[in-house]
Amino acid sequence: MQSVHVAVRLRGIDAPEKRGKCDGEKAAAARATARLTELLGDERVYLSDIAGDKYFGRVLARLSVEGNDDLGRTLLKEGLVAPYKGGKRRDWCADASLRSEAVGPAFAMTDR
Repeated sequence: MQSVHVAVRLRGIDAPEKRGKCDGEKAAAARATARLTELLGDERVYLSDIAGDKYFGRVLARLSVEGNDDLGRTLLKEGLVAPYKGGKRRDWCADASLRSEAVGPAFAMTDR
C-alpha cells in the first residue's frame, strides 16, 4: 500500500489556531484538534473536493473516514469550529466565551 503525507486545510470551516493570539483561542484549538484526532482514529482517510490552498503548500479539501463523509461538518455541528466561506476570518479572541475556562464547545455557532 502506498502512503502519501499531505497537509490539508478543511474546506468550509474556520478553526481556532494553535498559535492563536490569546489563551482562549489556543484552548479552543486544542479542543478542536483533540476531537478531530478522535474522529480520525486509525481509519483510512479520504479527501474529496480537492483544490490547491494559497498558504503553506497545503491542499483544501473535505476530509472523510468510513462512516463520516465530512469531518469538518461534524466539527461545525459540535461547535468546535466556525463556518467559513472566504473573506475575513473569525476573531476568536473577541469571543467572550473563549475568555473563560469552559470545557467543551466554546462558542455559539454564527455564520460570519
